[in-house]
Amino acid sequence: MANNILVFIEQRNGQIKKSSLEAISTAVEIAQKISYKVNGIIIGNGINDLQTLSNYGLDQITHYKNSSLENYSPSAYSEITFKAITEHDADIIFFSNTSLGKDLAPRLAAKIDAGIAIDCISLEISSNEIIAQRPVYAGKALVEIKVNSPKKIFTLRPNVFKVKTNSSNNAEVKTVSIDNPNLATKVIEVKKSEDKLDVA
Repeated sequence: MANNILVFIEQRNGQIKKSSLEAISTAVEIAQKISYKVNGIIIGNGINDLQTLSNYGLDQITHYKNSSLENYSPSAYSEITFKAITEHDADIIFFSNTSLGKDLAPRLAAKIDAGIAIDCISLEISSNEIIAQRPVYAGKALVEIKVNSPKKIFTLRPNVFKVKTNSSNNAEVKTVSIDNPNLATKVIEVKKSEDKLDVA
């Protein structure tokens, strides 16, 4: 066991998403209970307030940078994240259960042969194991999950977990330039719908 947690930190247009701060805070809280280290990775180009990530208790933050990575690329992001998991020798990986996280997390689970618990609304420690709780049957019931594989992936439902600052670690922030990202697939543009939802 390598005793390392890796958190995927999501950005949109250079802004760090609040759901990723929730994932960081939760990962740090879990790590303190099971004596793990927590590293964060963020992929993109220019990231606003990158240094502020050091206020949340991470041990290290790595920014993988290339102008072509500003928007999500399933091929490039999965390749870079796989490399980061390998380099950090991470056993546990956290994602936000956003549209990006729901696409990227299963790709990584297949690459690293990890069990995955999606859309978690609660994480507890029992006998040094993470027990996740998630809704089933359209929220009519809750189920508890323990992932038994050596590598484990958890995606956390946004706006459920609290953001907590933590000054226990003075995280090192480093930038790694990616020269030739694998852009076999890439999001060219993101448009926000301005229409009202049809509740019918």
